[in-house]
Amino acid sequence: MTSSQASGRTPFLSAEKAAEVRERFGTPCYVYNRITLEATAHRALAFPAPYGFTLRYAMKANPSRGILAVFRALGLHVDASSDWEVERALRAGFAPEQILLTSQMPSRRVADHVGRGVFLNACSLHQLEAFGRVTPGRAVAVRMNPGLGSGSTKRTNAVPLRASGSGTTMRLR
Repeated sequence: MTSSQASGRTPFLSAEKAAEVRERFGTPCYVYNRITLEATAHRALAFPAPYGFTLRYAMKANPSRGILAVFRALGLHVDASSDWEVERALRAGFAPEQILLTSQMPSRRVADHVGRGVFLNACSLHQLEAFGRVTPGRAVAVRMNPGLGSGSTKRTNAVPLRASGSGTTMRLR
């Protein structure tokens, strides 16, 4: 039983079309449904956001140039999680200002990327220090998980030290 059959959905690619794709392109071959990609992007772009937002495609999900082209044409920006993904997004036609580098490890090419206009996201004090040394005075986005944990392990990256009337003091680890 296929996943489409199990879910009760009709597959977007018939058995005959799949055979045609196999004959024409060989295997393995990946086929994506552009209508579904566009519809999903349009739904996300329609989220009510009174103060605005920038919709970014996390290209680590699938860095296919065709998928990147679809999302670029719809006005999405890119969340790139590595130096390689920044380069791939640039080659796919995204402007540097449309790329946010969100790598867990500090980029080895941060000065190059910032010099081009790529935005940075820091997820640790180490990255903030590294970005500050290499790109002083430049804006940087920050992602924090204050005591909530992150990822599938839900490991905590910040521990509350004491609570007070004005908030909680955190120690990062």
